[in-house]
Amino acid sequence: MKKGFILLLCLSLLGCSKSIVSADGSADKTLCEKVNEQYNSLPDPLKKECKSIVLCDLDSFEINDEEIVDGNYKDNTVILLVDERTKSIKDYKAVLVHEIGHILDDTYHYSSSKKFKKLYEDNGVEYYDLGIHNANEFFCEALSLYITSPKELKEWNEDVYKYLKTDICF
Repeated sequence: MKKGFILLLCLSLLGCSKSIVSADGSADKTLCEKVNEQYNSLPDPLKKECKSIVLCDLDSFEINDEEIVDGNYKDNTVILLVDERTKSIKDYKAVLVHEIGHILDDTYHYSSSKKFKKLYEDNGVEYYDLGIHNANEFFCEALSLYITSPKELKEWNEDVYKYLKTDICF
């Protein structure tokens, strides 16, 4: 009993990495491990919302013919497309955070708040394709930048950066 308690205490102090990545199709084990490492490096509030990640190849990923997508989500699962366009593990992390952003927004409705709608109206089309579609996409892209390239987001728009830092508290 005492050894079990010590083990649990050590795991809680050191942090226990969680393996939630699976493959549907031809994604290899090494890529699954790398994506899992990226997941484990995320802030706890993001990890809390994502219960599983599925890596899919083109044969098993549902593609929308109207737009290029690298990921999708359903309930608390993120589905990432593995194809030749994805060049680095950073690409996967950015898409992973973007899709978790959708899960967060579906739950907490951040992009529907008055404050965020104002940020979207003032800044929605100034950066890459941030917000071209709607406030929800703007929120997810901004969140992805905040996690993967915070300096870049802050330089582009300090108000959006501050909103994520103070109102969302990451």
